[in-house]
Amino acid sequence: MSTKINNVINVGGYAKAKRGYLFENLYPVPYGAAYNSYVISDKKTVLFDTADERVRTQYFKNLKALKTAPDYIVITHIEPDHSAHISRTVDMFPGARLILNAKSQKFALQFYPSITDKINSALIVSDGEELNIGETTLKFIFAPMVHWPEVMVVLATSETQKLLFSADAFGAFGFDKESAANEFKTGYFDAYRRYYTNIVGKYGASVNALFAKLPCIPDVILPLHGEVLEGESINTIIDLYKKWANYEPDTKGVVIFVGSVYGHTAQAARFLKKSLSVSGINTCIVDTSSTDVSYAISLAFAFSHIVFASSTYNMEALPPIKHLLSELKSRGFKNRTAFIIENGTWAPNAAKYIKEALPSLDYQDTVTFLSDPSHIKTCADLIRLAKNIKQSIESV
Repeated sequence: MSTKINNVINVGGYAKAKRGYLFENLYPVPYGAAYNSYVISDKKTVLFDTADERVRTQYFKNLKALKTAPDYIVITHIEPDHSAHISRTVDMFPGARLILNAKSQKFALQFYPSITDKINSALIVSDGEELNIGETTLKFIFAPMVHWPEVMVVLATSETQKLLFSADAFGAFGFDKESAANEFKTGYFDAYRRYYTNIVGKYGASVNALFAKLPCIPDVILPLHGEVLEGESINTIIDLYKKWANYEPDTKGVVIFVGSVYGHTAQAARFLKKSLSVSGINTCIVDTSSTDVSYAISLAFAFSHIVFASSTYNMEALPPIKHLLSELKSRGFKNRTAFIIENGTWAPNAAKYIKEALPSLDYQDTVTFLSDPSHIKTCADLIRLAKNIKQSIESV
């Protein structure tokens, strides 16, 4: 926890990576995941959210160490990885009153019928409502569909600091700066992008709506996953969120997604990558058959240009490419210039399938080859493709 936030502690915990551990039972988290729950102490003490079942022992150990029992328990997001322990927490602090909005109250009754009376007697807040807890004023700001419909963030303002309890917004996989930086072995914020694009990615309009409602830039962001953000990281993450919410790339270059049955399409993709790299173009290549689709989605959001390189399979693209196309379409993915390499021994048809499966992209050029890409014509076509990609990137 930041030393600048003297009256806030994190009582959550992190789940270390274990074999088979998937975040939301979908996404691999090789460095684990943090499930944060915060307590702010003023004249009134407020607990923000609970935690996931995976960190139960850490969470309740931390609660038992509190010097002051909470007066309020705010639920910013009812998803069970943050609300799993509401019932037991309410039993532990019977004097605490729940703070919910009307939609989260409805969801809480669905998830936790054993505490119906407590939920029904909760303080129900409206969008923009404020609550003074001493020197600090809490402002409840609704953020529907970031990424559930009941989500709200809380801006805690005092004379000395502005804290944003941001629910799932501005979160990341991993649980510290080192693990986040290892996500793609390139940079700290890659972990934030993979989290955003997979968890929030479809709801860019909702993210923009939240930005429009925030009255100020906070000094500190306290997300339910990942690290507490402060200093220059605040400006960086806000800038990145605005790009991602508007489907704008954060990296100038090209990512090549490969779906190859026997290695020939992958050979063509490597030839293209080499041609681009020699020209000084930032190029990344991804084997969709061996890379989890959550990483591929993140990289699609990252790069300004995309190449889909696929074998034809049952008159379509290879299934891992199909999966990626489907996931990108479900997130409303757009605003990218795209190119295609298709391979087929007797009836190449991957390009037609790709364009129809994800029609929101600007497809500029296609290289079609039969079986082996080492033929002189195919090599010439790939060199032409590299020149066209380079020209397109340099014109951005």
